[in-house]
Amino acid sequence: MQTEVRISIFKPGAADHKKIATGVRREALLARPLAQPPFVAETRVLPPETLMRKLALNLTALAVATTLSVLVVEGALRTMYPKSERHFVLPPNDHSVLEPIEEIVPGVYGAAEYRTSSLGIRGEEMGSDDEYRILAIGGSTTQNAYLDQSETWTLMLGEQLAALPGAPTTWTGDVGRSGHTARSHVLQLERLLPELPGVDAVVMLLGVNDLTRALRMGWAYDPPLALTDPSALEAQVREAFLQVPGGLHDRLTQYGEDGVPFYKRTAIYQLARLVRNNIQASRAGTQQDAFGRTYETWRAHRAGASAVHDSLPDLGRPLEEYRGLLTRIARSAKALDVRLVLVTQPVFWRADLTPEEEGLLWLGGIGDFQSTSGMEYFSAVALAEAMDAYNTILLDVCRDEGVECVDLAGALPKTTEVFYDDVHFTERGSALVTEHLVSYLAAHPPYASGG
Repeated sequence: MQTEVRISIFKPGAADHKKIATGVRREALLARPLAQPPFVAETRVLPPETLMRKLALNLTALAVATTLSVLVVEGALRTMYPKSERHFVLPPNDHSVLEPIEEIVPGVYGAAEYRTSSLGIRGEEMGSDDEYRILAIGGSTTQNAYLDQSETWTLMLGEQLAALPGAPTTWTGDVGRSGHTARSHVLQLERLLPELPGVDAVVMLLGVNDLTRALRMGWAYDPPLALTDPSALEAQVREAFLQVPGGLHDRLTQYGEDGVPFYKRTAIYQLARLVRNNIQASRAGTQQDAFGRTYETWRAHRAGASAVHDSLPDLGRPLEEYRGLLTRIARSAKALDVRLVLVTQPVFWRADLTPEEEGLLWLGGIGDFQSTSGMEYFSAVALAEAMDAYNTILLDVCRDEGVECVDLAGALPKTTEVFYDDVHFTERGSALVTEHLVSYLAAHPPYASGG
């Protein structure tokens, strides 16, 4: 039987208040027998239909309040969140200072300033329309996160080219971002270039991220869907760009809403997804920290490998995919009438690394090796062989498509003077990269004499 309980609370009388005011001990007052019990419970039976009606009214009020709250938050996010007018690979007007520890990142000294322009490009703002503009696209070896702004090869390149006799005013900048592969670079070339004012040339250093992603799958390679597939394109756009044109709620649906659930089209969902992804990446240990301590963990994982393989899985399928992506990049650059210079990927891997040099390595694992210890890895010999195969594909595409190419991998020594880990450049290494690229570009228009 349903009942309703009413509670009456005893209130002290005037005499009681007087006793409290005159200093009668609280304990004595509370111990005195009361003429009226402090609580009196009264029960009254309510009909079931009345209870159901009250419950329905309460639930309706809760639903209305929740809906209104969601609508207010959604409206506020859509109004207040800055609306992007273009694609961004890096956050615009970003500024940070990293302080890599020399013992962990040898060959890199002092603090490193990282600054982006209003266009989300690491470098200075673009100047006059008659300057020669070079944009670098790539992964972390283009990003150079632990190198100061003045020490990155992408910015030293512009300074040294501009200093050549008779050279035009030159601007350089980069949209390098750690982990990006040729699949992202295709979209970045095709979507950034029409939006950026007057970029004359693109320098693209790539290959190692494509290789290591393939090797993560070991002997069970599962090829990704082609970018012609809508779901694959949507996923790759999210990886390639930090922001896409439109508001926060457009992040997922910018390239079509077919089959996308309603809740995924909301700004609330997209904000929650961004926060979740950042938290997951942080917990997984796949993000670099300001001091480079993450490398200690990753190197320890490789040192504790459950197995190290000298032989490679069949790379035929991923190499053909890489060839296809490079071919698309070359043809897209031609369609956009933008000069393209492809650069082979230099690496530290070689057969005769000393134990100390081996200790600097952390790449080349199978599975989730960055966040999990005890995984299997490929040896430096196997990794060098695989990288050679990827660089050969790049050289082949340059020849077949008539694209300019710099074989940087064949030019840089595989020493700790150049690398502080598997692939990333020391300050001296960055200077050598600049030297080789300047040497090549200086021999071609608009820097060559008569160019």
